[in-house]
Amino acid sequence: MIDLKNGLVQFNIYVGILLLTFGVFGNVSNIIVFYKTDLQHPTTYILFCTSCASLSYLSIGLLSRIITTGFLIDWTTMNMNWCRGRLYFAHVLALLTVSFTCYASINQFFSTSQKEKLRRLSNSSFARCITFIILISCFAHHLPLIILAQQIPNGSGGLICNNIINPYLRGYIQYFTAPVLLSMAPIFFLIIVGVLTYRNVSMLQGVNARQRAQRHLV
Repeated sequence: MIDLKNGLVQFNIYVGILLLTFGVFGNVSNIIVFYKTDLQHPTTYILFCTSCASLSYLSIGLLSRIITTGFLIDWTTMNMNWCRGRLYFAHVLALLTVSFTCYASINQFFSTSQKEKLRRLSNSSFARCITFIILISCFAHHLPLIILAQQIPNGSGGLICNNIINPYLRGYIQYFTAPVLLSMAPIFFLIIVGVLTYRNVSMLQGVNARQRAQRHLV
């Protein structure tokens, strides 16, 4: 049993560090590329925001988990502000990353639509407005976490950071936020919008028009 526990700890350390390394490298590379390209382009701007949110999540969520599970240093039990802050920002940044990704896909759908009204929605000003609304909504959505999170006794003389003392909040996180907002809904949304975008590209008349749209998607 002890060997299994040690094996799981080592697995968390090495896999976590590997994911963190590749994640940070990939997101930093994307941020540099998007910043140097053209942030006035709506898709570039949205993907730039997505990479920033993803990098922040890796720094706050994954790095602190590696330190906690791998090296048994849990800062959330040492400081109440970090207990609340980590839970809050980890959830906010996860939802931001997913939301920006979904918005990037629907912006591609707008830009390839044959309807002029929809194509007009793919512009820099509209993209900045929507990303700001998403940002405010995600921060507001998780406010109960930073208010209700508490350090409680773990039964062995220590403390643990608990964000699910409230039964309603616990049920909301377990049965809606995690499985729906962060899992099933984005997957189905991206599939549906991806199919619609592909149909838009296929309906474009002329080889040159299709090639331009495909380059835009890439």
